[in-house]
Amino acid sequence: MLKPPLLSPFTPADDSHPDDKGTDSNLSDRPGLCLSGGGYRATLFHIGGIMRLNECGLLSKIERFSSVSGGSITAGALAVCWDRLNFNAHGVADNLEQEFVQPLLALTSATIDIPCILSGFIPGISAPARIAAAYDKFLFHGKTLQDLPDSPVFIFNATNMRSGVLWRFSKAYAADYRIGMIRNPEMSIAQAVGASSAFPPVLSPVKIDLRNHKIEKTNGADLHTPPFTDEALLADGGVYDNLGLESVFKRHKTIFVSNGGGSIPEFPSAFRLWSTQLRRIITVMNGQHDSLRIRQLIHAYKKQERKGAYWGLNSKTNEDRSSQPDRVTQEDIRNGEAIRTRLNKFKPEEKKSLIKLGYCLADEMLRAHYEPALPAPDMKSLG
Repeated sequence: MLKPPLLSPFTPADDSHPDDKGTDSNLSDRPGLCLSGGGYRATLFHIGGIMRLNECGLLSKIERFSSVSGGSITAGALAVCWDRLNFNAHGVADNLEQEFVQPLLALTSATIDIPCILSGFIPGISAPARIAAAYDKFLFHGKTLQDLPDSPVFIFNATNMRSGVLWRFSKAYAADYRIGMIRNPEMSIAQAVGASSAFPPVLSPVKIDLRNHKIEKTNGADLHTPPFTDEALLADGGVYDNLGLESVFKRHKTIFVSNGGGSIPEFPSAFRLWSTQLRRIITVMNGQHDSLRIRQLIHAYKKQERKGAYWGLNSKTNEDRSSQPDRVTQEDIRNGEAIRTRLNKFKPEEKKSLIKLGYCLADEMLRAHYEPALPAPDMKSLG
């Protein structure tokens, strides 16, 4: 079996960026949290993980949230309510359900993908713009990146199809290390989340006119020239990094990762159509890319180069503990992984099962690999 290399692929040479510290000697001691892509399925899965982090008093300690696609929906909802959360002396927010969970449950009761895709066939109407408008209606209400809190930092990751690397949105900047950086961007949160979740080819590209923004040339910006500085063509951040790990690995010693994307599904049928074969090839390529990042993260945990915990729909639960009342089993995980990743209406039982999976897997992995003495979970909080 091929072992992962000793050196992490997430080095400055791989994706140099003005916001990355780049060396282990000056990594932040405060945690970073990565929220993967995976449509509404991931959005709901991440809710459970965030609920458990909050119960443990860890949510209030997170210094940076890095998100992709469905994870950006979750992160965006958390970002806009952050200043309204009532954190007590133990760092636990007692109004998380009202301010954070309920708006996301409302959004995931609405089908927005197919209507927006179909409207995109009408001349003059953009499917990506309609998706952003739906996000704004349910979650963001016209807020811009400048309305985000100064701390913690929220990073929404998209893929720049022109440069082939990450495009990052935050309050402090919007940037592509090959093109440059816009400081304090006046862009809507809905646009940032829409770009991060712009699944190709039906919901992408998100076009951002850069000519009205001042783009600074940063170190390594070898594409700081038109047409790259005229317009950004953005797609789902999962095209480049479906874990959102790149924006955290080079900055934080402690990393928590919630992965609602699942593993590569088996496909026993014959490939009779070239389109089916092509889709399968893309699925395998993307899955292997994610698997490599996960292996490198776990390797860093084992080598004590990083600490933290990883939980996902490809995790293996401890069957001894899962035999306890209200715990999840491996069959529960498989059933959750089989749920679609669309942006369409989810049934109440689907929502409940995914939130429970995120909550229970986060609890199990945090206590097994990060801090065994964390307080016991309050299963009643799941409703």
